[in-house]
Amino acid sequence: MTTYKYRGLSPDGAKVSGVNVFATNIMVFALAGAMYGWTGFVEGARVGSNTANTGVNYELDAIAAETRLLIGHRIDTAEQLFCYRDKVSEKITALTEKRKQLYKAQRTAAVKSDPEKTAEVKAQITALSKELAALRKEVVLCNSIAERSGVIQEKIKAVREDEQPERKEKTDHVQFR
Repeated sequence: MTTYKYRGLSPDGAKVSGVNVFATNIMVFALAGAMYGWTGFVEGARVGSNTANTGVNYELDAIAAETRLLIGHRIDTAEQLFCYRDKVSEKITALTEKRKQLYKAQRTAAVKSDPEKTAEVKAQITALSKELAALRKEVVLCNSIAERSGVIQEKIKAVREDEQPERKEKTDHVQFR
């Protein structure tokens, strides 16, 4: 497996390091194009049609879902977010165990012989499965929020670091006046 060292904004540095920058760029863009094409094909099959604007608002939909989660559960800090995510994960574990028990009960002779019990157990399994799906989506949203907030924090830090040398230069000139 090949490891690609070319990262960031320094193609000259990558070239000096021995990376074939041109071939790496061609390969990355070719792979990205193939993935975008495959995604368009799958999305077209899922929706039934496809246009150039099909996926335009997906990011906005994700942000709206994350906002609904934060507001609905009154989550204000990262600590509250992680606490909520841990509680949901624990609930998922408990419900998964309960569903396993229902699957085992479904295979017993007592339940198999009684059609009403069979239907009741299947209904309980279906309800648990729906609840688990919703809870898993909430965990994914929590992880997405945490990732998005981390990216934002990194961008803010980078902007502040870029501004600091400018401030230093301004104060250096003040001394010589």
